[in-house]
Amino acid sequence: MAWNPVTKHISTPFAENVSPDNALPEHPRPQMVRQHWQNLNGLWDYALEPIGNTSAPDTYQGQILVPFAIDAPLSGIMEILRPNQRLWYRRNITVPDAWADKRVLLHFQASDWETSAYINGEKAGQHHGGYDPFTFDITDHLTDGANELIVSCWDATEQQAQALGKQIMPENRQGFRYQPTGGIWQTVWLEALPEQSIRTLRLTPDIDAAKIDITVSGENLNGCQIQTIAYDGNQQVSEATGRADRTISLSIPNPKPWHPDHPFLYDLKVKVQHNGETIDTIDSYFGMRKIAIGEDENGIKRFLLNDKPIFQLGPLDQGYWPDGILTPPSDEAILFDLQYLKQIACNMVRVHVKTHPDRWYYHCDRLGLLVWQDMVCMPKFGQSVTPEAAQQWQTEFDNIMDWLHNHPSVVQWIIFNEGWGQHDTERLTDHVAQRDPSRLVTSASGWADMGTGDICDIHDYTFYPATARQQSANDRIVLLGEAGGFNLCIPGHTWYDHEEPSEHIDHINDITRPTYPTPQAMEDDYRFWVENLRAMVGLTPLNGIVYTQITDVEHELNGWLTYDRKISKIDPDELGKIHATLWDSPQFETTIGPHTEWRYSTGDVSPLPAIHTSPRANLPNCGGDWCQTHFDDSSWNAGKGPYGTTEDAPIYLRTAIDLNQRPDKPLFYVVSSADCQIFINGQLIRSLRVRQHSAPVSETCALLHPDECDLLIPGENTICAILLPSQRPSYLSVQLLDMK
Repeated sequence: MAWNPVTKHISTPFAENVSPDNALPEHPRPQMVRQHWQNLNGLWDYALEPIGNTSAPDTYQGQILVPFAIDAPLSGIMEILRPNQRLWYRRNITVPDAWADKRVLLHFQASDWETSAYINGEKAGQHHGGYDPFTFDITDHLTDGANELIVSCWDATEQQAQALGKQIMPENRQGFRYQPTGGIWQTVWLEALPEQSIRTLRLTPDIDAAKIDITVSGENLNGCQIQTIAYDGNQQVSEATGRADRTISLSIPNPKPWHPDHPFLYDLKVKVQHNGETIDTIDSYFGMRKIAIGEDENGIKRFLLNDKPIFQLGPLDQGYWPDGILTPPSDEAILFDLQYLKQIACNMVRVHVKTHPDRWYYHCDRLGLLVWQDMVCMPKFGQSVTPEAAQQWQTEFDNIMDWLHNHPSVVQWIIFNEGWGQHDTERLTDHVAQRDPSRLVTSASGWADMGTGDICDIHDYTFYPATARQQSANDRIVLLGEAGGFNLCIPGHTWYDHEEPSEHIDHINDITRPTYPTPQAMEDDYRFWVENLRAMVGLTPLNGIVYTQITDVEHELNGWLTYDRKISKIDPDELGKIHATLWDSPQFETTIGPHTEWRYSTGDVSPLPAIHTSPRANLPNCGGDWCQTHFDDSSWNAGKGPYGTTEDAPIYLRTAIDLNQRPDKPLFYVVSSADCQIFINGQLIRSLRVRQHSAPVSETCALLHPDECDLLIPGENTICAILLPSQRPSYLSVQLLDMK
């Protein structure tokens, strides 16, 4: 039966051009290219067998389009690979005559999870892991003419503690989890190389010393010279020669720095020479850039690129496609996503608990996008991390770090996300930092922060997100690693065809992610949200923001783009203009400042309503007579902030301000240790929930909507605030500013 994609769901425009003759035909490893290689993508025979059948089947059920996983529509099958099954692949390979005196390597860019390869019935190798490239030397198993290649794959998915990202069996789906991916899901290819050859290449730029350090490892390289040559276009820049397994320092005079605004790449040739003859050649490239932590004039830790602070904005990238699932349909599809990010003024992208094909990182290098790379998490639900699972997980993470090391776009490693499979945090943070000192390390993105690593990464999906105060961040850079997540359903462009537009918007109680009825409603609110973030950039130690997310994914409808990539929910050019304001530093005029005198009390001023302990629940209105303009606060204490107590009791604040005219763009700048509420002339205008697991003290901004500005009247105004009880020492400071 002829191959056809399964069409039960939406698909991207790029899927229309996919065929067995052109399935991801490009060289899959752009930083290490040889002349002799062969792409094995295309139609293979396949069979699903019970897991107990450990021998190749006699008959196969049909054909599957590699490299698309059997679970993906573009495979032509779209059938879930279950933990009690084994997936078999078969095809013939023929080695060109020109490869007769060479070693032949069989490369898998990714296959999930246990993958075994057989050549002419002989086992060539086995690999465990779903997200790292691996290679088998099949030379000794080959014969003249056609050779039978058989691949066997088994994947437990969430049934064991293994790196699996967001995958889960459909019947077990909980939370933000998606379609599983089993078996081969990236390019499979052959490569021919000489007996004396390069196997690995490690490139580490040192822009301060105007050099790049190169380490070459390989087979049978004793007695060989390694020649390295750097080029600026067609112009040779420099040349250096050394030995394998030793650092070769290649000088780069007056280096052109790699930066998102000018992502300059040098070309590189690496040659193996023996007795005056060149016997192996690699074509590569590199970028000259430096990642570091600095401190500004206010003592705020800053993310430095080439010794200059860089504010970063970009999406959470789940890396899913409706037609390829984890696999992009084409190179054109990869470029579409990344060029879209450049168009909307992003300079960064966070790869979320998965890895992309190597060409995705190559295009980030070329286009100029900073990459935050997650390690792929173990299951969130139902599994304990055993010592064996922890060792396998670390091995896979080490492999990923080594594989991606040469990409200048990759600037930080994120070890854990929201506690999923989190273990041994301090040791692993030290391990990653020692293995790759050229990048920054986030030990935990969101939730279970242990105070280690280079970055304090907060997740906050409230409309007015909070960051850690610099003094609470253990001398680390402060980032919002996940935020936003605005929902908008575009009918006809959703994975589930029953999705319909709905609405949930609450700017006072802003706990849940808003859901908008129309694109215009989303754009209006998004513009306001970004303006509030702009205030945070000016007032807090915020160094970067990750918006959730670049596209819708299955049941999630919070993308800038629809899942099929056919609609940008906000016009891309307009979205770019909105984002560009984040690099325009605001100025502030003070109405209530840090030295304003307040009346305050920590006593039983007013009975508090019952407060739900879940941070996802709205706070009840804790106002009362105490926040009204007529209230007599003469018995309260008077003093200047900040205010705090070691008791498990609320803090009440009141102050009066006299306005000649209303501020143009008023906002509250709040530093607090717990949930708080703010009132203007007796009316609740903000109910702020603080993610207490994130930092002891947090900072946030709450810009007033135009209709709320009318609450501030000419003459005297009463501003009140309450800090609710918590299980730790309390801290509260409230300022009212006018943003210019």
